[in-house]
Amino acid sequence: MGRAGVPPRPASRYALPALTIAVVNAAGLAALWLVAGPGDPLGAGWMALAAAVVGVVSTAICLGVAIPALRRLSWLAEGTLLELAQPEHPLLRRLEDEAPGTYHHSILVGAVAERAARAIGADALLAKVGAYYHDIGKLTQPAVFIENSFDGGPSPHDAMDAFVSTDAIRRHVPAGLDLARRYRLPPTVSAFIAEHHGTGMVSYFYRQAFAADHTLDPERFRYAGPVPQTRETAIVMLADSCEAAVRAGLQGDRRPIETIVAEVLADRLAGGQLDDSGIREDLQLVAASFTATLKAIHHPRIPYPAAPAPNSPP
Repeated sequence: MGRAGVPPRPASRYALPALTIAVVNAAGLAALWLVAGPGDPLGAGWMALAAAVVGVVSTAICLGVAIPALRRLSWLAEGTLLELAQPEHPLLRRLEDEAPGTYHHSILVGAVAERAARAIGADALLAKVGAYYHDIGKLTQPAVFIENSFDGGPSPHDAMDAFVSTDAIRRHVPAGLDLARRYRLPPTVSAFIAEHHGTGMVSYFYRQAFAADHTLDPERFRYAGPVPQTRETAIVMLADSCEAAVRAGLQGDRRPIETIVAEVLADRLAGGQLDDSGIREDLQLVAASFTATLKAIHHPRIPYPAAPAPNSPP
């Protein structure tokens, strides 16, 4: 047995690439030999030998140096993600301290996204970490986002018109990308910041403005995008919207979670937000995973009976 109980690879696995390289090299050298005019047959023999040696040496370099180096880079990438997933990371600490509602929303989105990514064979760690950081741009103006309002006071949007409110909301995406550069987040994580709203609309304020002016341009209320380019960023887009919609539903008409999830996924699909992500074929699995996780997060509790009065008989 090889390292960590892995059986050694058969020699045939290495022989095939070596033979392929040798044949290709031999064909190239033979073509040059024929174009230059056939000469000493001994030269052809030396070329065949050189082709064989190059095939063996190239395979050895690839297997012994290049592939292990790529594996180390992969381990480094995974190590970076594991480091970013730690609650002690400075950006996550800031988010928890300065925008606690956004922080807890992001942690829940991470749990929903991680499980869905695992269900469809996507990168679960990347999806979770991307969810943790997708809203870091809200650090610039935490108060304009409802999840950071706890005192029941007036909303800052009460003093803004729909256009100003839309700009304040949309600003968290470029602000997040700026923070990602300052904190040197890897591009794979920054992609979640740029793509988690795609080219969708700030629908609440669009509807508010549309009620007053039916001629306004809806593009004025869209995010810049791009739409999600990977299954992982698409999962976080959907998990972000579903978690927020389910939370809002618990305070409103209390529709079934599976209904809310289905509506969110159908809306993003119809709006073309998932066209570039390659996730269309997995949407049923994603919906089932989201529903199960969100039901677990928002599970009902049994109401406790009133506490007995002091000195009352048991």
